[in-house]
This record gives sequence, C-alpha cells and structure tokens, in this order.
Amino acid sequence: MIGRGPFKAVLFDLDGTLLDTAPDMVAALDRLLAAEGREPVNYEFARAHVSKGALGLIDMAFGELEEAHRMSLRDRYLDIYEESLAVASSLFDGMAEVLDFIERANMHWGVVTNKPGYLAEPLLAELGLLSRSATTVSGDTLPERKPHPRPLLYAAEQISVAPGEAMYV
Repeated sequence: MIGRGPFKAVLFDLDGTLLDTAPDMVAALDRLLAAEGREPVNYEFARAHVSKGALGLIDMAFGELEEAHRMSLRDRYLDIYEESLAVASSLFDGMAEVLDFIERANMHWGVVTNKPGYLAEPLLAELGLLSRSATTVSGDTLPERKPHPRPLLYAAEQISVAPGEAMYV
C-alpha cells in the first residue's frame, strides 16, 4: 500500500500524464498554422503528437523543412503557446484525487518534465500545483534531459529520498 511500502515519493511527467495540456498546445499550433496561411490540424491527430514536444508538433504539421525554418517555427510556436498556457489545460480525470491521496499519506510528489521551466512553472502555478509540488525539474534545469536518468535522480535528491524510494509515472 502506498505510504507503507518502500516508496516515499511519486514523480510525474507533466504533459500527457499529470496534465492534459493538449488543448492549449494544439490551439497554439493552429494559431501558428493560421499565421502561415495553412489550415488547422485534426485535433485528435495532433493530440497524439503532443508528447513529442514543440518540434514534434512542428514536424507533424509542416512536414520536412530546412532546419533554420523549422527552428524559427518552433520559436514562434513557443511564443504563442506561452501566451495561453492554461486556458484549457487541466489535471487528467482522477489526478486531483491521486495527488490528495499522496499528500494524505505524507508522501512527496513532484514533476520531472522536458518542458522548459519558463513554461512548466507558470503552468503549474496557474493550476495551483507549483506550491504543492515538492520539486519541479524542467527540461532546462540540468544539462541532461529525460530519458537520461539524471533529472529523476536530481528530483529524488531535491526531496531527500533515495532513488529507490521514488516512483516515476
């Protein structure tokens, strides 16, 4: 049982695990597409690509591009997304209860994401989660990003638990 077993902390990925950020991420992509004179993408198709991050969405929507143009579109996309991080993003169904349960069990929970801190932290704050999270390790917190183990090890260190005492979801 949680709280009585070997685990003292639960670390969550952000996009697609803790939070459903697809509505805002796809809306930002559609605004970029409109600015480029293109049609919006099919929402469900784009939703399946959200976990691939900004470049994954750009590649899906625009196809093969010269690298400089690809990076320019990514930067523009991130600017658009930053303006509307938490319009429709929310905890997945049941996650509020999961977080409450973890907290009632006197366990820590935190976030380990590849999303850069300038996006992850305001998003969590807007949803009332940043102050509840014992740690937030973003894609730019360390030189290494997931899937490298260092962000998870760092998160465990930040909340003073041994790596084997933390589970990652």
